[in-house]
Amino acid sequence: MAQRLATSLANHPYDGRNGVIKSLTIFTPTRLARSSCQTFTKLEADFKIHYPNFNGHIFIGATGIAVRALSHVIQDKFHDLPVVVIDSLGQFAIALLAGHWGGANALTRHLAKIIQATPVITTASEHIYPDYLSLDLTIQKYDLSILDPEYLPLIQGLILEGEKIDLYDPENIYPESPYLTKVDQIVLNTDNKPFISLGFKNVQPAKNHLRLIAQRLIAGIGLHRGLEQKFFLSSILKALDRYAINKHAIKAIASIDRLKDEPALSALAKYFNCPCHFFSAETLAEISVPNPSVQAGRAFNQQPFSVAEASAILAAKLYFTDCKLLYPKIKIDGQITFALAKGRIKIKN
Repeated sequence: MAQRLATSLANHPYDGRNGVIKSLTIFTPTRLARSSCQTFTKLEADFKIHYPNFNGHIFIGATGIAVRALSHVIQDKFHDLPVVVIDSLGQFAIALLAGHWGGANALTRHLAKIIQATPVITTASEHIYPDYLSLDLTIQKYDLSILDPEYLPLIQGLILEGEKIDLYDPENIYPESPYLTKVDQIVLNTDNKPFISLGFKNVQPAKNHLRLIAQRLIAGIGLHRGLEQKFFLSSILKALDRYAINKHAIKAIASIDRLKDEPALSALAKYFNCPCHFFSAETLAEISVPNPSVQAGRAFNQQPFSVAEASAILAAKLYFTDCKLLYPKIKIDGQITFALAKGRIKIKN
């Protein structure tokens, strides 16, 4: 069964949230060892060692065996790896662990399809709202950061019980959903009623308030060479505070290619855990912006342009549709220019 599954997966790779899976490492008991397989002597002990080394796991056999092995490694829904169980005859594929967040449901459907098995999905939201993504899957698909993960299980549980949850979404990011009611302001009642807010900006934490941040912003930056890194970071954070922008909303940073080797920009990208994109002066000068700089044009022998505004717009187009400046260029501490562009995410079906 394992060899059959490996062959089927090689011919029909799985493209999941953790990348493409097209091969398997097969582990078997020592007594069943083959040259193409690795062996184990004690399943639970060996599985604990190998568990973090793979993107997911497939057990072929009884679910009880899988449950006993998993009992030593399970953490929570945000860290558990997807686990699928397939019976030895290949009749059923069961999503056992990390169905939504880890992607076991989607993996199960794929495996069942390629070996012509029946997929077994037991997560409740699959049946209550079959035509809509669950809250956690929408968070993943729309590239949202969770500031208060401890409230996600509570709110999902209430949704499954039929309650509608208020959602403050001024950027209209969340798709149409039967389990959310969009409201036009944040109202945190003293009764701690569950609530969701979604956007780019900082919102004060509160009990049962699930804060979601959309990674939809590109920071375009121009700067003088040789700036001290701590000073530079402090200046950028000061700019974000000016607009009450949450740091998790930054998808990438951008600048002119002549600053590609600038340590302060590399350090900033590391701080935001995001890529940094660079564009030539010629490319930047082609972008129409509200605040072009005559000085920048002269320095690079181009028509007037803005490094911060143009680079933000160009980098936004790498990720988003409907790109535009959210906040035009400002000057910070006399040595840095800063602009923010936004866009709408390109959703994969």
